[in-house]
Amino acid sequence: MRFTLKQKVSYSTSGYSYFGARYYDPNISIWLSVDPLSDKYPGLSPYIYTANNPIMFIDPDGKRIWITHVNKRGKEKRVEYKPGMRTFGRNKYTRNAIKSLNYIRQGANYDGGNKVDDLVASEINLTISKTNSLGSETFQPSIASPSIEWNDRKVDDYGYGNKQSAVVGLAHELEHGWKFIGLIEKAYQSNSDDDWHNVKEFQEFGNPLQDLSPDRLNEEQRAMDGLESRTASRLEQHVRSKYDYPLRSYESKNPFKTVEE
Repeated sequence: MRFTLKQKVSYSTSGYSYFGARYYDPNISIWLSVDPLSDKYPGLSPYIYTANNPIMFIDPDGKRIWITHVNKRGKEKRVEYKPGMRTFGRNKYTRNAIKSLNYIRQGANYDGGNKVDDLVASEINLTISKTNSLGSETFQPSIASPSIEWNDRKVDDYGYGNKQSAVVGLAHELEHGWKFIGLIEKAYQSNSDDDWHNVKEFQEFGNPLQDLSPDRLNEEQRAMDGLESRTASRLEQHVRSKYDYPLRSYESKNPFKTVEE
């Protein structure tokens, strides 16, 4: 039986399909060369696709953070984020996301790297998509396509003058994304049941005010102590010491400001 895929380039003379990284022979349903990233996954054969589990996983083109929004015509538009890039275009959400990512990145260094740069360099794509909700920002821990829903105008008010702007909320969710994508990459490298269990466990986290498991609350505390607190401190905004919900949320025109508009 012959299997064909949605290839990038098909060569009629050889019958091979080219996907940008390696050639595929649809007649015998195998790749003709090793995965160029196979050295990162020593526990897997270099000739397989998506850890031999294409039902659960896809192999995105990788090395990207995507910023997406829906335009006035109802079509989704996306922009690839690159560290330090300049803002461009007419869409305000995209410009705000680029500025926010650049600002968070300046305080995202750790021993041996930078968390935003790690997300950009990962083989797992991360998407930041626009939402108008004043509810909590959310990180969606999907193995195939992890994403963050972010309102670039949302301000959280914790009372007594303690407030956080939209960019701080994005920093918190990026910390979750960095952790989760790191778990996926580790599981791909080892292909061990324990590492895949850690990925699944992260996916099963619920609302932290309802899911009171120690692991869930520890992850929220880790995210607060990480990129959230660094970003809030640099902006001289509220730094949370424990996980809680704001008393209210409202909108501001500037993702870095807490002025109600």
